[in-house]
Amino acid sequence: MSTPNIYGVMLCATDSPGPNQNQSTFIEVSLPANHAVFSQTITPISRKLDFPLLVHLLNTRTIGTTNPRACWLNIHPENLLAPMEWQDYVGNVVVVRADKSPFSVKELTAFTDYVHEILSTSDPVHEEIEEPCDPRRYYKPGRLVKYMDNYPRSRNLKVDSYGNPVG
Repeated sequence: MSTPNIYGVMLCATDSPGPNQNQSTFIEVSLPANHAVFSQTITPISRKLDFPLLVHLLNTRTIGTTNPRACWLNIHPENLLAPMEWQDYVGNVVVVRADKSPFSVKELTAFTDYVHEILSTSDPVHEEIEEPCDPRRYYKPGRLVKYMDNYPRSRNLKVDSYGNPVG
């Protein structure tokens, strides 16, 4: 009897730098249950947010590419930094839920947008508008789930049937 495939998302790298460097291409993928992604450790930020994800680099690092969302998936929740190997020349990655339940483009987009909001708390502009710059406010139980349930309305985005932002 064959084992069922697991559904995840390939997060594709873009050319860097440039005006589109934070835009990503997402492709839903079906992976065998013994794929290398399942040997990875849960990323620290996804563990902290109680939404355990595994990330696996699919190809070698290529000079001239960037994958900011892959970097964001690997930040540490306390210092908001990713290991150096996730900061430069990161190629395509595949992302799955650690529990092997299906994972969609919309969920990955919502999760990485939420992490981007956490990262923006360290932006000096928040100090100018006197908004608290403590990322721990994002770590409260249920906050990510509420954000994801309201996505894309939480970002005022329109998405196509695959969950990709449009317009």
